[in-house]
Amino acid sequence: MKLFPPVLLVLVSLLISPVSAQDYVKAFNAYLRGDYELAQREFRPLAERGNVLAQYKLGIMYNSGEGVRQDFGEAVRWFHRAASQGYAPAQRSLGIKYEKGQGVKRNYGEAVRWYRHGAEQGD
Repeated sequence: MKLFPPVLLVLVSLLISPVSAQDYVKAFNAYLRGDYELAQREFRPLAERGNVLAQYKLGIMYNSGEGVRQDFGEAVRWFHRAASQGYAPAQRSLGIKYEKGQGVKRNYGEAVRWYRHGAEQGD
């Protein structure tokens, strides 16, 4: 099920501290505006402090080269950090990377493992 942006923002604010929530919203809004360089500068400190949503978003940005040089290895690193915290979209993305062998050695067993983690959460 897809969440509407206002519902997502409420969930984000419940998952992280108020200051971090404001920082995340600032970064996410920059991303939506297409200001990817600002977005990645704002997401990075949040991601490094363990914010699962910022970690996932950095993975997306490295995967597609938005505001950063495209780097599948770096995308995998951020997807893995978010996936290890149980974030289903990151688990799916990590499964895709293992299936395609992008940024990691192709490993169908690992792909299935990460897909299964996400699937168990309804993804």
